[in-house]
Amino acid sequence: MSLCILLANLSEDINLVVSSYLQSLGWRCICTTSGSQALLALQNQRFDVLVTDLILENTSSLPAIRYCRTHGTGVVVFTALDQDLIWQMCGPVMVLQKPAGFPEISAAIRKVCRKDGGQRG
Repeated sequence: MSLCILLANLSEDINLVVSSYLQSLGWRCICTTSGSQALLALQNQRFDVLVTDLILENTSSLPAIRYCRTHGTGVVVFTALDQDLIWQMCGPVMVLQKPAGFPEISAAIRKVCRKDGGQRG
């Protein structure tokens, strides 16, 4: 399965480590720390999945999540917040609770792609 992932997390270190893992699976990964950069990337390029925390540099990822939900891009929200709260703010999206390991991250991405009809390599 060859996927294109947008990874949006406030921590550049987390972006580096997680993107390296995702690339080792053969997936393409673009990283950002900003909600506005994430939204711009989504508007200019097709991604299969957005993996994001809610809190990003200077803003939240809510506009990017809303964009994904209206344009058929899968969403995995990687957060310490409660799933019910996330669903109230974002609608029904995949919620991956922090801390999570690499197998949980890749499983959540695969599950979102199956559910949303993402690219199937």
